[in-house]
Amino acid sequence: MKSLPFLVLVAGSVAVLVRAGEPEDRLRAAVAKLTESASYSWVSSTEISGAPMRLSPTTGKTEKGGYTLLNTDAFGSEIQVVRKGTNAVVKTEDAWLTPAELPQPNFGGGGPPNMSAMMGRRLVSAKAPGEEADTLFKRLKPLKSEPDGVSGEFSEEGAKEFVKETRRGRGFAEPKSAKGSIRFWIQDGLVTRSELSVETEVETPQGAMSISSKTTTEIRDVGATRVVVPDEAKKKLGL
Repeated sequence: MKSLPFLVLVAGSVAVLVRAGEPEDRLRAAVAKLTESASYSWVSSTEISGAPMRLSPTTGKTEKGGYTLLNTDAFGSEIQVVRKGTNAVVKTEDAWLTPAELPQPNFGGGGPPNMSAMMGRRLVSAKAPGEEADTLFKRLKPLKSEPDGVSGEFSEEGAKEFVKETRRGRGFAEPKSAKGSIRFWIQDGLVTRSELSVETEVETPQGAMSISSKTTTEIRDVGATRVVVPDEAKKKLGL
């Protein structure tokens, strides 16, 4: 018969393992509850240290199995993106365009950069909060519980992959190093807010440059959001 101290030690080890899995299980359940909801809205704001310009907040609405609608502002011009499945169209100041029809941003091309085209591409590649959270799991170190949610840090490779994915096609250099962290707020078993911080170092013709960014996302109107898509966007999508 096993001694009592041994059984206590085994029971304690099992309890530790169970607790270790709880933060990830809790977050996965909270993300699943969000993505399985009929609809939701969000607002994301990004601050970039030392950047010459400030990014306007992005607002989004999505419905399960239906349309996703995103809006932002580029120097006074509203940029709107409508997505359904793998198809997307972008509303610039001229017309609804597919991503392939967008003009090149023209950075370093001898003329003023086309910020509408740049921001349009940024919105096309942007993920809804539920989708983004789901793709982050494999890039994070073991999560830890917080009083009001869950937090975690990127592995170095995970941070580099995240930076390359989110900045692909925008003229950014390959990151030399990267690190980051994210925190999710959970209420009533549902993700309600996230705060993502990333620091990266890139090599430029002028030398090494460090970039730090923080993105805060607030999730709202879960199950009560109504997504209204302009007829012109539906026509351009061919749906």
